[in-house]
Amino acid sequence: MISSVTTTQNALAPPSPVAEWHAHLDLQVRAGQMAKDTATTYRHGMRKLTEWASQQESWNRTLILEWVAALKAEGKAVKTISIWLTGARNFFQWMLSEGRITVDPTAGVKVGGIGTPGGRKRRLQLTEAEVVKLKAMLRTGKIIGDAT
Repeated sequence: MISSVTTTQNALAPPSPVAEWHAHLDLQVRAGQMAKDTATTYRHGMRKLTEWASQQESWNRTLILEWVAALKAEGKAVKTISIWLTGARNFFQWMLSEGRITVDPTAGVKVGGIGTPGGRKRRLQLTEAEVVKLKAMLRTGKIIGDAT
């Protein structure tokens, strides 16, 4: 008889925030607001964070930064870390929109950037030679340097 009471209590227990977020992702997919693959990717990223931080009591920006640093130390690709962080970010943004938290711990956390190891370097402008070549291509309608 005790086991049936325990089962009833578990059935009446509120769902975890992650389970509710999963339901929210499912709703977004059904409503055509998100691709199924995107929802799957978000879930995967959040699962990676929860596995890594399962013993932590406080989830804050420092924890997120430590997670990113640990993934980099493991040799994970910047793109992989960025994708996983996006999943966690989506969860915390949902928590924020639901009024369950007041601060998003992923806010401002970046994986890589200009000049950082593993980050992409962005070219800020075309060189003078590239500008001349581009103008000539626009004027003539031909691709300069094309063999055809």
